[in-house]
Amino acid sequence: MVAAGTNEQAIAAIEAQHFAAALLDLNLNGVRNYPVVDALAERGVPFAFVTAYGGHGLRDGDRESPLLVKPFPLASLKHCLSGCCQPAAEGVQNDRQRHRAAAPII
Repeated sequence: MVAAGTNEQAIAAIEAQHFAAALLDLNLNGVRNYPVVDALAERGVPFAFVTAYGGHGLRDGDRESPLLVKPFPLASLKHCLSGCCQPAAEGVQNDRQRHRAAAPII
């Protein structure tokens, strides 16, 4: 597991290793994380957004990605990380299932 506080730190981590999945806060200290989203998408790494703002601020192309709305129950986080982000899980919103297997989580 890797934590990154800036887009630059996240992109450096993505370039340095392979990740199985990523959880992304949409807003990092007032900066949107779209460069990180794009870097993950280029590598085929599934991700979910974690935000207190709901789907507001997502680009049109990102609206199908899983979304965990803060605060969320631990069960929703576990469900999302298992790669089975289904709309029925409390606190998890998504339009399409996204999952792949592999390595650590960023």
